[in-house]
Amino acid sequence: MFLYKEVLNIDMTSLNIQALRAQERKHIPTVLSKENVLHIIEQTEGVYRLMLSLMYGCGLRMSEVLNLRIKDIDMDVNKVYPY
Repeated sequence: MFLYKEVLNIDMTSLNIQALRAQERKHIPTVLSKENVLHIIEQTEGVYRLMLSLMYGCGLRMSEVLNLRIKDIDMDVNKVYPY
């Protein structure tokens, strides 16, 4: 519609073109609240709980958590070195 009206200066009503507009996307929340995250972590156990806690607490991506090794975690200074 923009091409015909603004660029080509052609009135679409005179051509009897029935153009449809794209439907608007429904927006879903991109961020969970702190309470939601803690509730999710509380519902998990074992390795999955550790992985979720690392992802949330350290801001790691899934691939970074999966590639962590024991030597990447420094318990003395409470740091994680994902690279």
